[in-house]
Amino acid sequence: MPTIRIRPLVFDDLSEIWSYIAEDSPNRAVEFIDSIDGKFHELSQSPRIGRSRNELLPGLCSFPVGRYIIF
Repeated sequence: MPTIRIRPLVFDDLSEIWSYIAEDSPNRAVEFIDSIDGKFHELSQSPRIGRSRNELLPGLCSFPVGRYIIF
């Protein structure tokens, strides 16, 4: 199984996303963070399923999750 590397700033971003959503619904915040984690695992299995973003960085891909984008 491929390794998932999450950069330190990602944890800060996920914490901010969780806090924002949790203002309305802590349960929904947990569900959304879980869905992002699921996408990390999906991308680890098929890293090229995202949109090519070579204009930003050669070999970079993006993948939307709700209103957010994973690179």
